[in-house]
Amino acid sequence: MKLEDARQKMHKAYLMCKETFDPREMPVHDEIEIEDEEELNFYHIVSDFFLQQKQKEVINE
Repeated sequence: MKLEDARQKMHKAYLMCKETFDPREMPVHDEIEIEDEEELNFYHIVSDFFLQQKQKEVINE
């Protein structure tokens, strides 16, 4: 994979995660059952990241 292709894929994944794990959607996320423990851990880590970013925004305002 070329460097530019990797950068674009990573950016696209970031934007998708940012939209999917928007803290305002957390009640919906809590209702989804995930059976795979590794997948569930991934979702928690990504969700926590975006929640922390939102908290920083609120604190800085």
